[in-house]
Amino acid sequence: MESGKTGYKDLLKQKDYLKLISANIVNRFRDSIDAIAYEWLVYLLTGSASWAALIFGINKIPTIFLQPIAGAAIEKMNKKNVMIVTDLIRGLCVAFIALSFYSGMLQPWMLIATTIIISSAEAFRMPCSSAVVVRVLSKETIDYGVSLSSSVGTVVEMVGLAVAAGIIATFGVSVAVGIDAATFFGSALIILTMNTHEVKSNETVVKGSYVKLLKEGGKYIVAKKLLFNFILLSVLCNAVFVPINSLQAPMVSEVLKSNAIMLSVFSLTVSAGMLIGSIVFPMIANKISGKKLIVTVGLILGLYHILLPLIGLTINNEFAKYIIVGTISIIVGFIFSLLSTYINATFYKIVERDYIARTGAIMNASGAAAVPIISFLVGIITVRFATNVIFFITGGVIIVLLLVMAIVYEEEDTSEEEVTTVDEMKEKTEIA
Repeated sequence: MESGKTGYKDLLKQKDYLKLISANIVNRFRDSIDAIAYEWLVYLLTGSASWAALIFGINKIPTIFLQPIAGAAIEKMNKKNVMIVTDLIRGLCVAFIALSFYSGMLQPWMLIATTIIISSAEAFRMPCSSAVVVRVLSKETIDYGVSLSSSVGTVVEMVGLAVAAGIIATFGVSVAVGIDAATFFGSALIILTMNTHEVKSNETVVKGSYVKLLKEGGKYIVAKKLLFNFILLSVLCNAVFVPINSLQAPMVSEVLKSNAIMLSVFSLTVSAGMLIGSIVFPMIANKISGKKLIVTVGLILGLYHILLPLIGLTINNEFAKYIIVGTISIIVGFIFSLLSTYINATFYKIVERDYIARTGAIMNASGAAAVPIISFLVGIITVRFATNVIFFITGGVIIVLLLVMAIVYEEEDTSEEEVTTVDEMKEKTEIA
């Protein structure tokens, strides 16, 4: 990308990408509403925290096991149509939940059934969304497009989290879940207006071809070293955040010796750092390397875990804790956002268009699989060690793992990659 010649203003010319971002914004807002409303609904219905944990675990299963298969299955399908259908399926399921709860007919088994259907639809929808990006976005604007999507999504998610509790308190959980359902229909309507520049395939999908496509995707990942590194990074990045995400309450009370306000300080400052990082990434993309980013993230995130117990042991003033934890959390969010945006932007540059759905699905599933595994290990470790000790150990492990990852990581020049542009695809479509 030629610095100085491309900017966020150039995305205004990418009309279909703006529509895709709009659909993603609607979905991110839905996710933030869902994070509070759905969990609250489960608790109101069952009165049990174990049910919430069970449904959370079930929700992850299709991502881990079904998404790689879905990524191969949709390769020969029309991605736009799949996105619309899956949005409608999810919208109908959530609307059913809202109406059933409002009428008093909702049962726990219905939640499990609809959760499986919704998550399975998501497993098909996510690879399609990834595959469509390179069809509606030119190569020159990939860095800015990925950054814009990430930064706007973060802002919308923060707004959604802020208003979700107010919606539930004012209108009730049924209305909140109803709004959740409406966002799916809104997303489907936006996607319907898009031109995804897809060329109709004359190939017929025969029995066994899905498995063949999945195997080809696996071989493609192994052959492309940088992409294989991204798979490992995806696993590591998901894994290293599990302890701090799963132990937030103990982190605040036992590690930082603080109060509930610290939870908000932590969440808001990390999000703010990620927002800043995603905005500035395109401006510094040609000045940073993946290897340096991995080392920096490893050192900063590792030291962050080590510093938190030290802050709790040495700082007594509550306001001072807010300032210090907030400052270092912004730094952590910022540098981690640079790495994640770098991975996403580079992914679209180096992967051939016909392999994006499959490889993206495998990468997502690999990263998601790390979460329950590490959560299980953290659960075992917390029985034997104090939370302070766990944070010290986690910090050291993060530094070692990411330094090793940086050593084996191999850069790849993306400036000469042959990525089909929107204009080239239009030309091919006209010829066909």
